[in-house]
Amino acid sequence: TQREVYRKVAETSRSGWEFNQARVINLKDELGLSGYGLDLGLRAYFISTNEEFADYSPGQILQLTYKQNKHHWSESNAREMQYLYMAHVDRIIDGDTLQVTIHCGFGILRKQRLRLRGVDTPERGTTEGNRIHEWVENELRSCPEIAIRTFRTDKYDRYVADVIYGLGAKDRDELLTTGNSLNTKL
Repeated sequence: TQREVYRKVAETSRSGWEFNQARVINLKDELGLSGYGLDLGLRAYFISTNEEFADYSPGQILQLTYKQNKHHWSESNAREMQYLYMAHVDRIIDGDTLQVTIHCGFGILRKQRLRLRGVDTPERGTTEGNRIHEWVENELRSCPEIAIRTFRTDKYDRYVADVIYGLGAKDRDELLTTGNSLNTKL
């Protein structure tokens, strides 16, 4: 059920699998509100109820972690956001398009369609399109979580993304170093 999906994604985010970054924003400039907050990417924002981000400069990138049942952040030396997330595959739409639930950090989940970057497969309903769809389903069926890196949206508002998957990874670093790139396998 969808509730189980959200529970699994939330558990994953609390078990050391997340690797989100966030950009400090001045809420007045970005959203017309007062104070500071975080742009988590994917059009998701964390709005702070106090001045916890006031010591950081707007535009500064922070690394998010989850320790001792609480989110923490620290300065990152990254010059730009990586837009790297953990996600759960909800549905394979066709060989190059997935419906996923993305963990953005701070318990924020976002459902999003992804278009695989650099991949253009035949549509479902064609012999080749159905074959590729089935292959992608079989590849991802046993992978409870995938890593995604998003780049931009396409004309259908799908995020163009790279997808890394692998069965049996113990943590995010192992998934990234030993996982398979769905984009290059297609």
